[in-house]
Amino acid sequence: MDDVYATILRRYIEDDTQTRRYRNAVAMLAPLVPYLRGQVLDFGASRGLSMLALAEIGVSDTTGIEPNAIRVATGKRILAAAGMNPDRLAHVADTGHLPFAAEAFDAVLALAVFEHIPQPRAKYIREVWRVLRPGGYLLIAETPNKYYPVEVHTTGLPLIHWLPSRLAHRIALRFGRNREWYATREKWACSGWRGMGFHELTAALDGPWQWLHDDTRPRHRRLRALGFFPGLIDPYPVYVLQKS
Repeated sequence: MDDVYATILRRYIEDDTQTRRYRNAVAMLAPLVPYLRGQVLDFGASRGLSMLALAEIGVSDTTGIEPNAIRVATGKRILAAAGMNPDRLAHVADTGHLPFAAEAFDAVLALAVFEHIPQPRAKYIREVWRVLRPGGYLLIAETPNKYYPVEVHTTGLPLIHWLPSRLAHRIALRFGRNREWYATREKWACSGWRGMGFHELTAALDGPWQWLHDDTRPRHRRLRALGFFPGLIDPYPVYVLQKS
């Protein structure tokens, strides 16, 4: 189905970047299938790209929500063309208040989402945690790490994501890449320049949790042995948190 879904994406989104992102999402999510069982919420599903990727790896019971109505309209057409139920992708204008009961989902996925939410983000984190069942998993991926010394997502500049927003924006407009992404202050706020850190994420969680992480890399094993989150210095950590 990979080629079929990629062809559908190209039909509705005239941008090969999205096809590459879809294939990258499939590769990234495939090892995480054990945590994506049952009813899955795709938080910030955009045009349904991640929903297609989930379907490709066998995750079928997915509900997507997205605050951008134009992207949802396109996504519904893409899902329908792929033989999926377009009503599983919904427009939710305020994703800090989700239209779901508490503990409604077995897993919540946020793929390249939280970096585009301006700080403070605690209410959004608490809301996805609220709708997650005990024993379920919160998975966050493709969100850049604000502890990493280079801002890898938006500007490509070192240390800029540790500066106050206004100063960082001025520097980015002069020296950064992708300047069209953040030409205005409004675009800058949502451009993904700040990233998110492990402690910002976990400080917002209500109730007990535990993290799970791949320890195949030596730095991950060393950090775990020291009691730190293993992905603490990864440019793009993959967070898997289980709600206790």
